[in-house]
Amino acid sequence: MSGSRCEGFDFESSDYDLMMILKMYKVINPTQEYHQQITDHNVFVLENVRPGFVRLRGLGGMELPCLDDQMLLTRQGEELYLSSRKVKEYHNRLYQWDFHGPCLSTLDGSIDFALALSSDTWPHEAVGCVHRLLKRGWPSVVVIREMVKDGCLFVPVGCKTSPHEDIEWRMSFSLAEKCLVRSMNHTQFLTYALLKLFLKDVVEKETIVSNLLCSYHMKTLVFWEIISTDIPWSPSFLLDQFWNCFRRLLCWIKNEHCPNFFVPENNLFFGKFHGNTRQRLLKFLCSCYRFDHSLLRIPFIQCKMERLKSNEGQNVSYSLSRSIVTEKLLRNILFDIPLKETLETLESSPSTFVAEFCQYLRLFRLNISYFSHLCTQSSNIFGNRAKYTEEKVMFRLIKASSPDRIQSKLFLAIYFYMCKRYDKCVRLLRKALYKIADKETIYTWDFDENKYSSLGGDLLPTSKGMFRYTASYIPLDSYTAIPEISPECNNTYNTQEFQIVPPLVLTRFLLFLCRFRGGNIKRAHRHMTKLQYFRTSHPNNHGTYIMGNTGNMPTDFRRLSKCINILY
Repeated sequence: MSGSRCEGFDFESSDYDLMMILKMYKVINPTQEYHQQITDHNVFVLENVRPGFVRLRGLGGMELPCLDDQMLLTRQGEELYLSSRKVKEYHNRLYQWDFHGPCLSTLDGSIDFALALSSDTWPHEAVGCVHRLLKRGWPSVVVIREMVKDGCLFVPVGCKTSPHEDIEWRMSFSLAEKCLVRSMNHTQFLTYALLKLFLKDVVEKETIVSNLLCSYHMKTLVFWEIISTDIPWSPSFLLDQFWNCFRRLLCWIKNEHCPNFFVPENNLFFGKFHGNTRQRLLKFLCSCYRFDHSLLRIPFIQCKMERLKSNEGQNVSYSLSRSIVTEKLLRNILFDIPLKETLETLESSPSTFVAEFCQYLRLFRLNISYFSHLCTQSSNIFGNRAKYTEEKVMFRLIKASSPDRIQSKLFLAIYFYMCKRYDKCVRLLRKALYKIADKETIYTWDFDENKYSSLGGDLLPTSKGMFRYTASYIPLDSYTAIPEISPECNNTYNTQEFQIVPPLVLTRFLLFLCRFRGGNIKRAHRHMTKLQYFRTSHPNNHGTYIMGNTGNMPTDFRRLSKCINILY
């Protein structure tokens, strides 16, 4: 038995899949000796074709004793092979079931039965998976032994592009997958659950990209991430792990290569995309990544908002730390609420409720200027301990709300700049600058593969198989708490709700401000020069301006600051 319910999920779309193992047939490896009488079983030997698929050749070209069994064979040259197509058709006539991929469904569609043949040993192609698991130390040696002992299954599905599809069988490691899922810790299982929810309630709701991904891809993502990442699988890193899986998925789609966990040479995306479907899916997921689409589609239940509104008598810091950014609430939002409603549903609510919802949504979308003003102007912060607590609240909220690591660092840098902690701000900006300069950084704001390739950089380098960073343009609204950045200075964009600033521009500008405020005029001038160079080297980029408010600066720097009309 398999399926999402068997794995422990209780979603509306969850179901049970029953595996019918045809015991009358026995499958062995080519090097495996078979000492029993041939008449004990209908014995077939594996013949590898495309990775992940096999043909089942009758042992010694034997003639099967049963007439029905003879009807299931197909002759290729001098050899007899068990036909996957004939096996399915035979059971369809026998039980009056319909085909559904490798499964046979009852007429009412309530039960799926997957036909399979079993082998006591794993194919040689999958032996490398055991070595990877032992090297990683996950799962335990006892579980790995159990996985190998359970053997491998073969379901009647051939490769769609093969001329011999009718006699090919697909390897299935569903028994081993059950062992791996049971071995997941709580955070790993929640990450898997969130990916499945994102697939069902976000991706599959978009008709232009529906049916391109499936739950098995999500399971494969989690398996690979578990044995690849060094980040701890603990509740505090839950969202980090989710976005790591998301970035890996983007890379796989870009390269059209999704390696099977047990047989990496088996590309699960082979023949999956036709025409421009891959590009449509990639752009859709990039937009989800940039706008945090999965979180936007999770309904914030009104009672949680009422709880926030009931805290009016408490100070703002208490409300933030106790009602918004605690990990418990984040987990409740992500996993305790079914992902059914969408933002369109919320639009039907009373206008006052929608307005309040948007305000709380802005908190989670990190209106950094609001938080900077909140944390610097709040009158209830006293002493280092209170400041440390407030800083911790800010850090957790930014980290949880923004999957973009570069954007998170820049938001935190703005916060430290407003707190006049210039040294800490500079350290963060240096880290951000290093990641921005990395050629493996992808900009998700206006994703254009041709544009980035023409600039001389590989968007997603295939040599390493993964891009390490993503960078989104930074939104700065008219209420920003940074006095040196004045959106109203440019009348062209006065009517806009916010400006979008390239991360490189904002990083250099903040470095200039920190050095200037710290009295290091020489370094400030250096960053100003680099800002001017950026403008001259990117004359065709479009956007708004960042202008310096020069009223409180010395005369020499008023002229320099006026040069910060950084067009992008």
